[in-house]
Amino acid sequence: SIEDKTHSEILNIESQIKEIYLEPTKDDILIVQNLLEFIKRNNLSTFTGTGEWNWLEKNARSEYLESLHNCDEKKLSQLFCNMFRNDVTYGYLSPSFKDIKDDKKWKNVLSNILCNIDSCIEFTNIKTLESLVTENNICAPYGLKYSSGYILPDSPRHYYYAYKINKICKKINDPIIYEIGGGYGGLTNFLYKFNKVNYTYVGIDLLPGLISTYYYLKKNNLNVNLLNNINKVVKGEINLLPFEIFKEQNISNIDVNLIFNSRSLCEM
Repeated sequence: SIEDKTHSEILNIESQIKEIYLEPTKDDILIVQNLLEFIKRNNLSTFTGTGEWNWLEKNARSEYLESLHNCDEKKLSQLFCNMFRNDVTYGYLSPSFKDIKDDKKWKNVLSNILCNIDSCIEFTNIKTLESLVTENNICAPYGLKYSSGYILPDSPRHYYYAYKINKICKKINDPIIYEIGGGYGGLTNFLYKFNKVNYTYVGIDLLPGLISTYYYLKKNNLNVNLLNNINKVVKGEINLLPFEIFKEQNISNIDVNLIFNSRSLCEM
């Protein structure tokens, strides 16, 4: 663990939390309709967490999970298009938006982002902070205001992981990557946006998290496939497979070049 410190630039940063609320567009509703159709067609469960994650689902993610359980298209469309500020991504960001309760906590968040940006600049090939920005119209982001959006609390870390994976895989032809517990898809977004390697990505997660990944990556205009069979992986694209389907299928005959997990291993 790295000691918390106050970044020297924090006094020059606007530290007031800005309110953002987005109304669902036709595209948002269409993505949600596709998700619900996939869930119904495959008869998938929405309450699949255990241990600490089970506690989080009951105490901090109940509005989202209830809407998912009820297949409430209207409510889910509203939640997904603002997902960085509500139940959908609770537990995926550090800290989650609900846990930022006052200006002191908010300044600490901004300071940590600034420190992480410094580390990202030192240990990666990043050329501009624009690479870390999530646009205002994508899921109501929060964090360090920059340009036309925000640098989310975990974006510098996700960018670093994407850079690291690219270094490991750059000499492998068309590498296949599995990620277990991909959160909202931050790493995956950077992996495809800023690397020239022809990755085939397979993300495996609990259903509520997996479909938030799908939504976020679709909003970033990436090719994403929801799978009900491990043998239907589309090469060169992003493939998402619910854990409950994955665990029932035989993967012994599938080549994998790299398996990645970050910050969810403790919950497995």
